[in-house]
Amino acid sequence: MTKMMAGNLSEDYDTAAIPGDIELAGCSFTAVNVKEFKEAITSYAFYECIGLTSIKLPDKLTTVGENAFFKCTDLTSLTFPESLTTIGEFAFYDCTGLTSLTFPESLTTIGEYAFRGCTGLTSLTFPESLTTIGKYAFFGCSGVPTLTLPSSLTTVAECAFPGCTGLTSLTFPESLTTIGERAFFDCVGLPTLTLPNSLTTVAEGAFRGCTGLTSLTFPESLTTIGELAFFGCSGVPTLTLPSSLTTVAEDAFRGCTGLNSLTFPESLTIIGKRAFFGCSGLTSLTLPHTLTSVGNCAFCNCKNVTSVVFRPPVSSAFIAWSVGNSRKRANWQLTTLKRLRNVLRLVTAFSLERRDVATVDPGWSKDVFRGIPLFS
Repeated sequence: MTKMMAGNLSEDYDTAAIPGDIELAGCSFTAVNVKEFKEAITSYAFYECIGLTSIKLPDKLTTVGENAFFKCTDLTSLTFPESLTTIGEFAFYDCTGLTSLTFPESLTTIGEYAFRGCTGLTSLTFPESLTTIGKYAFFGCSGVPTLTLPSSLTTVAECAFPGCTGLTSLTFPESLTTIGERAFFDCVGLPTLTLPNSLTTVAEGAFRGCTGLTSLTFPESLTTIGELAFFGCSGVPTLTLPSSLTTVAEDAFRGCTGLNSLTFPESLTIIGKRAFFGCSGLTSLTLPHTLTSVGNCAFCNCKNVTSVVFRPPVSSAFIAWSVGNSRKRANWQLTTLKRLRNVLRLVTAFSLERRDVATVDPGWSKDVFRGIPLFS
């Protein structure tokens, strides 16, 4: 590779036609036409060329190397050739002048941090050939209003689109099986979310802090909602969890203060610690008989809950603890046991050692409903 730094060329030229294997890190050209070609724009080729406003890429280019246009903040015009397959890590990091991107149908991979901090982007079009979007690839691209992910994609990587605060429309393909950790963290402008029928897992913090959400639809394929997945989504009023769901993890819906309707499926076995902590809009709870574990403080500070319904069969241990910790026993509603004396008979009739149906871990049981007046 021939290295030609800013001091060698930028004093004499504003526009240059250069070979593809020259590194011009820190140059102050305003326009570049890359003529000769060796399959790639090399790593760091135009690193921090802050005066560069446009570049013509060669027709047979397959790879843009890592950090190739890192912090080219004045770059506004960029056309990718149809031969391009890979955009490397940090390739266009902090290129804040870019306003639109249309990727070629040949593209398969967008590397980690590739377009992080491109706050000027207002249009983003993905090809159907794309299979990989790396971690933090579009972190903080706050100007993008609409995002349609291609059907070739099966996984949205960790932190792929967090901080895209201008996002108001998000469409997932039916091929998607996993949404990674913090993938859409703090996308506060997103009003509705319909997850695809192929999805099985929503990972930790995937939609944490999406305070603008008012509608949330889950597919029947979903089995796990991860820790902090919808933490602080305070605008969601209604949740109907799908019949396929088995696990709601720790803090999954913590702080969803606008939630006033919650329906659990009969498939649910685990509700994690603080899963619905501080959901102060809830007034009633109906817990499914399939539960095998309810974590510490799962419903703490749901202070407006006045009715809790246990669907039978429920374990004697669960009922015994619940009744024993409720000063307002008359408020209890059981679907088949209407009176307290029936609850006490049930507790007497069954061994407290049984663990084959819903139970609360004895070490945590005192705090499951802490902060609900019904239990205080």
